[in-house]
Amino acid sequence: MPEGEFDPPGRPGKPTAISVEHDSIKLEWKAPQYGSSTIDSYIVSLQCISESPEKWLNQETKGNETTITLNQLQPDTKYIVKVRADCSLGHSEESDISDIIQTKPPMIDIKLQNIIADSKVIEHGPPVVYQIKARPVRLTERYSNIFKMEYGTPVVPPKPTRVLMVVGATGAGKSTLINAMVNYFLGVKWEHKFRLKLIYDEVLHGQTHSQTQVITAYTFY
Repeated sequence: MPEGEFDPPGRPGKPTAISVEHDSIKLEWKAPQYGSSTIDSYIVSLQCISESPEKWLNQETKGNETTITLNQLQPDTKYIVKVRADCSLGHSEESDISDIIQTKPPMIDIKLQNIIADSKVIEHGPPVVYQIKARPVRLTERYSNIFKMEYGTPVVPPKPTRVLMVVGATGAGKSTLINAMVNYFLGVKWEHKFRLKLIYDEVLHGQTHSQTQVITAYTFY
């Protein structure tokens, strides 16, 4: 179809990913074969495959650029994209839908990488669960009903400390709460495909020793 003064732009090319990160995708596509000089902008529509097929999120390009970076995406998630051209005369047909584009897994900082390397896999998941290595601390006989565990390296000079007391009967969820706090303290995020755990009963006592008979103290540096 020849380019006409009153025709809307032709159909843009199928968008493709030229770079993919854990939270962004950079796309490019070919301009329409005709009407490209009249294009004011492109509307890029993004859909997460795991969501409703009717749910598309739109983002507009700056001018008639044929590239765009879509930010604030979810890590390790599959998306599809389509593009249309807009001008004062109307808009083009939508492009073909892109191939499935999957963002990278969430980034893990060096500290967490070192923790994982020094931990033991206890559940293969998903998510994979690692038992972190806490050190038992010997106390005097006066404190025979207290078991203390330490994790991390003490800092010099010492920093101010906080004490959190967790009280409850066996099975009340104390260990679950402590494990959740451990993941938060050490920087594990919801989107990570692993979790960290302290398994105090199995490490020191075995399942026959009830935690309701002793006080367990954890120190994190």
